[in-house]
Amino acid sequence: MASDWKGRELNDCADWGTATGVGNDSNYNHGECFNKFPFPAATEAQQAKIRAMGEQVDAHRKRQQAQHPELTMTGMYNVLEAVRAGTTLTAKEKTIYEQGLVGILHEPYRP
Repeated sequence: MASDWKGRELNDCADWGTATGVGNDSNYNHGECFNKFPFPAATEAQQAKIRAMGEQVDAHRKRQQAQHPELTMTGMYNVLEAVRAGTTLTAKEKTIYEQGLVGILHEPYRP
């Protein structure tokens, strides 16, 4: 999947940050991860569109989780990734897809 490198790179930042705990505990270091990521400068209109889309997705997730308390964001997004990858969903994943209306989450992320 195309976005895998970003997740691995961000996880590497968290795993290999300066240890501040006992021994060699890894920690999350915001400055090392996100301050170096080249986020493009967005116009006010783009910021408003991104904000509105984010609020719609957040409202959808909260609504579905209120109706189905066993749903988790992790579960819904794992199913979304499975759908995007074209894999056959298991029975449990199909239930998550239906209860979470995961197809709606898929829409904003289509290329």
